[in-house]
Amino acid sequence: MHYLEGFRRLGHEVVYVEDTGAWPYDPGQNTLTEDVRYAVQTIEAAMTLLGLPDRWAYRAAPPGSRLFGLGEAELAQVCRDADVLVNVTGAACLREEYLRVPVRIYLETDPVLSQIEAAQGRESMVAMLAAHTHHFTFGENIGTAECALPVDHVKFQHTRQPVVLDWWATDGEVGPQGRFTTISSWRQTEKDVEWNGVNYRWSKHRQFLEFIDLPRRAPTPVELALACHEPEAVTLLRSHGWQVLDGLALSRDLHRYRDYIQSAAGEFTVAKEHTCSGGPGGSAIGAPATWQPGDRSSPRTPASIRSCPPAWGYSPSPPWTTCSAPCMRSRATTRGTRGRRERSPASISRPSACSTTCWRAPASSSGPLPLRRPAALDRCPGSAPQRYRGSGP
Repeated sequence: MHYLEGFRRLGHEVVYVEDTGAWPYDPGQNTLTEDVRYAVQTIEAAMTLLGLPDRWAYRAAPPGSRLFGLGEAELAQVCRDADVLVNVTGAACLREEYLRVPVRIYLETDPVLSQIEAAQGRESMVAMLAAHTHHFTFGENIGTAECALPVDHVKFQHTRQPVVLDWWATDGEVGPQGRFTTISSWRQTEKDVEWNGVNYRWSKHRQFLEFIDLPRRAPTPVELALACHEPEAVTLLRSHGWQVLDGLALSRDLHRYRDYIQSAAGEFTVAKEHTCSGGPGGSAIGAPATWQPGDRSSPRTPASIRSCPPAWGYSPSPPWTTCSAPCMRSRATTRGTRGRRERSPASISRPSACSTTCWRAPASSSGPLPLRRPAALDRCPGSAPQRYRGSGP
């Protein structure tokens, strides 16, 4: 939602498309399911809240692949007119019509797995990366001397998570307990990865256990909104002073989710082995930004920690005239290289409280990849749905 709103405030026309080829997740059942009602209702509600009730599409997984929201003809027209596709987390199944969009951005929010799988020659990962023309990552140290991850296959550029600050404006008051909180899953093993003979885990639960005694030592309550179906784990945490809520129930309501974060005094969380100092990422994420709901200034990076140069930030004249998000497709009100209508910088107002990132294409580029579909992309991740075995989304 933050990408959609940020790009729209920069003057772009945005369309959200969710087309993963996989069964959707239903938090009520805590499983993947062929029943798409929860997914469709959630997307429709979020897009209506954004003021974009008719600018979204959701394609169900096979068999059937029924389309909700936009019709087939409307989605086809969006793809023909689009200048940029932003594939957040690489979740989109890149069908032929998506491959025709000239600029296709792979936006990586969780580094390490893609770099290692590409280096290991995993066909599906190599093909997925190759199908994009540009690659961005939240891993600010990736490609630097501080990070040992292999980056031979693609050149990653660095970016940061956008935050629409006025969505988080408060009166400065925190919750009655002044507690520190976080929202997390407990145990997840689906993305564990081996590199140089060492297995690095995706799950955060091992890292939380390193701080099991924190609540007893902290003057402020510490609370976890946790997706966890292990009663013994919840009992262990509570016995050490942690306050534990049902994170799955919390995440079902967008407003309740936001209110929970807004009411906290701050956040305490842990990093995965993938990206913490002991993992192959060697602090791949880089310096974290610090920010509290209600603070209308830009997120701050501790000066004592080296970080990458600032992201591009706002561009008074957007270098790309359309953007999209999570399988977000978009086309422009001012179109790109195909019939662009140039606008003066004065015609684009800078949003006063949106710290979203606007990316600039490299000065030199090899251009769009050929439209020939990589063979590995014919196998969408949802071609063989399985019951969800994790402990949360």
